Amino acid sequence: MCRKVIYPLSFVLAMGLVSTASSEIASALASEGFETGDFGNFPWQQYGDANWVVTSWQEHSGAYSAQAGDIEDDESTTLQVRCDCVSGNITFYRKVSSESGCDYLKFYIDGEEQDNWSGEEDWAEESFPVTEGTRTFEWTYSKDSSVAEGDDTAWIDDIVFPANSSLPTAVSTFHCIGLYWSPEDGSSDNVCQVHYRADGSADWKEALPLWYDDRVVGEYPAGYRGSIVNLDPGMIYEIKLKLLNTGTEEEFIAETWSEDFPIAYTVELPEYSNTTYEINNSGTPDGYILYTASAGGSAIDVDHNQDYCITVNASYVIIRGLNLKGAKRYGIRLYDCHDVVIEECDISDFSSIENDGWGNRGAAIFSLSSKLKRIIVQRNKMHHPSSEANNWDEYREKYGSYHPRGPKTIGYVQSAGNHVIRYNEIYSDDDHYFEDCISAGSNNFPNRDSDIYGNYVANCWDDGIEAEDDNCNVRIWGNCIEWTFVKIAIAPTNVGPVYIWRNVSGVGRKNDID
Repeated sequence: MCRKVIYPLSFVLAMGLVSTASSEIASALASEGFETGDFGNFPWQQYGDANWVVTSWQEHSGAYSAQAGDIEDDESTTLQVRCDCVSGNITFYRKVSSESGCDYLKFYIDGEEQDNWSGEEDWAEESFPVTEGTRTFEWTYSKDSSVAEGDDTAWIDDIVFPANSSLPTAVSTFHCIGLYWSPEDGSSDNVCQVHYRADGSADWKEALPLWYDDRVVGEYPAGYRGSIVNLDPGMIYEIKLKLLNTGTEEEFIAETWSEDFPIAYTVELPEYSNTTYEINNSGTPDGYILYTASAGGSAIDVDHNQDYCITVNASYVIIRGLNLKGAKRYGIRLYDCHDVVIEECDISDFSSIENDGWGNRGAAIFSLSSKLKRIIVQRNKMHHPSSEANNWDEYREKYGSYHPRGPKTIGYVQSAGNHVIRYNEIYSDDDHYFEDCISAGSNNFPNRDSDIYGNYVANCWDDGIEAEDDNCNVRIWGNCIEWTFVKIAIAPTNVGPVYIWRNVSGVGRKNDID
């Protein structure tokens, strides 16, 4: 079997990189909860007198839902998507607050109305049968000629499509594309060959075969997984997958991330501040908000009087060129955000000393959000915390362990992945050693479809880079790591694969003697 499928780029980059669509058919993602904070996960189309929006005002679950556009009398607003489906049911949750019997939320499949709702209706699940093939799903909110009641709008959330999961999906970064494919004839003895070429090139190149995993592990079905590496940023690639034993083939396109971020407007920070700076306003995929230093430089030094120098509860923002010092815990604290770039900053003197004389687990950049996604940390200096971790010969009675415990530089706990950490300098002195350098403090870091490369990493008592647990299509290359106990820790890797190549390992150290 051989098919050529040209997927929409915004859909092929299944974890949410927004790009120009080459068609309008979604083919592999099964669900949409709008948790990226935008319409980037599917090739959504908008019609009518106003656009739908992603909102955190009302949600069935998670942090976001889709809300009907703000329309006037005798107007309508439509959200539409096309999907390559198998036979089954589409389910979704809807909520309505409108003039009963007059202003309606209506749902259509292939132009045929399936049901409608008006008045005050709280969140409820709806389910409708779908036949195999390319189907068009449409939600329309419309008003009659007069009167507005309630909130005069409608919401949808937690849509589950009967999508064709046998088609491949791809998740990109600047230099890599992670691949996922679950064909019916897949097996561990049916090798999946991978070829690719830049759009417009005549010559195909061969990548490593995809690895077949016959387990169902969490969100990952049984199937093939793997990565194409060493790609160029901002390029469209044609990709061919072929099963050698059965001849099954798929051909599709994907696009690596561009290194050019569009700027909507710039916020210049003052030259000096001693209070936490809060970033709460989001940009869009078409225009990031840039927070940058003044011409003379900008320093935020909270002098260990506050927990953070900067907090970020917004998406599509760039933080550039700031000097951040003196946070009791984290130089930058990231909340439920995505598509954030942190670059060319100098972050130091973070963390605090606990009552046993050793440091807490402060960090230069940190998050506890499971929704954290696509965070790019590049060309920063993160160095000299205010405290020190214990080494392997020093017992911390408070925690009942010899295991080093103290400050780190970068850590995202149980995030959604698709991060890039590159070209940073991480270092300290003998009196201010880190526990780990790049690590979460718990495992599952950096999580799926993430890259760590081109960093200088030094001066910790445990792991220079700790990439452990449920990682999948994580790539680590081109780092220089020295004055650490373990250079790159990957035990255990429960999902996989993880790729590690061409890193430089320097001097090892686990205590004050070695």
